[in-house]
Parts: sequence; structure tokens; C-alpha cells
Amino acid sequence: MTAPRKAAALAEIIRLIPLLFHRLRAIGDALHEKHGITTSMRGVMQSLFDGEALTVPQMAAARPVSRQHIQTIVDDLTTRGLVQATSNPAHKRSSLIVLTNAGRDLFGEMRAEEMRALGGLSDEMDDVALNVTERSLEEMAAHLQSLIGDMKEIDNVT
Repeated sequence: MTAPRKAAALAEIIRLIPLLFHRLRAIGDALHEKHGITTSMRGVMQSLFDGEALTVPQMAAARPVSRQHIQTIVDDLTTRGLVQATSNPAHKRSSLIVLTNAGRDLFGEMRAEEMRALGGLSDEMDDVALNVTERSLEEMAAHLQSLIGDMKEIDNVT
């Protein structure tokens, strides 16, 4: 593929990503409205469901969004009994956030609802295309994260 063609293909992918994000967000909002869970709340719950306990600053840095934005979401989820703060042996003032049993159960239910709603999508896509797309998006995400780090370093120098 020529350099101009590669640049055009990348530009088209970059154009499609927000479109896909907004469509997935609309589907998620419709699916989870009955639970009173927004897309942002779902994202925080997924981070905690898929991994280990995280601090609010760690969750904010992973997105990247403001710490205050994540704190508001965590506060909402705490009020609903879906997450709780636990002590952080590495930091006295920054608690670790974990899903409660109710949060874990609700997220599992939400994920199952999503898989049912989107089940036909994977059936319509070629296995090779899915694998290539997954690898390509992971590669792009890693490269963009590196660029974010480089930009922060430049900002700190200037």
C-alpha cells in the first residue's frame, strides 16, 4: 500500500471510531436505562470488573479524563451500592475502588444483555477480519498512549 493510500485508510479509520463509539453508546444507554446506569458509569464498572482495584486517578489516567469526572461517577456508583472504597496500602489518601457483590452481579447481567443485543454482529463478520481489527485497534491504542505520554513530557519541559 502506498503512503498516501495508508494515510487515507488511517484517516477513514479515525473518522469511523467516533461514529462507532456514539452508536455503541446509544445502544448501551438504551440497554442499561432500566438500571439507571450511564455509559460512563458502565465504563468505570468494566474497568473494575475486568481488572484489579483501582484508584480514581488511575481510572482517570487510563481514559484520559479528569480525576473529578471519575470521582463524580464513583460517588454515584457508591451511593447506589455498586462500588466501595477500600484502603490502599500504597497511598494513605487515595483509596482503592472495588465493585461490591451487587456491582459485580449487575455488571455481569449488563454484559450478558449487551452480548445478546450485539450477538448477530459477530456472526456477520469474518473471523480473520475480526482478529485483524482487534490487533490493529490495540496497536493504535498503544501508539496513541505513547503519543499522549510524549506530549505530557513536552508540556513539562516547555
